[in-house]
Amino acid sequence: MAYHIDREYRQKCNEVRKAARADKAKWLERRCKDIEKYYGEYKTREVYKMIGDINRKWQLKQRAIRDSNGMLLVNTTDIIQR
Repeated sequence: MAYHIDREYRQKCNEVRKAARADKAKWLERRCKDIEKYYGEYKTREVYKMIGDINRKWQLKQRAIRDSNGMLLVNTTDIIQR
């Protein structure tokens, strides 16, 4: 029974990954069409912004603030309490 559940889980995960890849390809195709349109209209600023958005690497955003004693708070609940 556990094998059946595991197989079904892997199948669903593969379907989600496949759908995500297809959505990303559609999104990228739309962005490329927009870039070509803006390039044809001589809107180079928008073209470079869009290319930068596509090529930029994802970075984790870290939240950190200091409390009244100067200690660094990184825990979300501590930040909310502050």
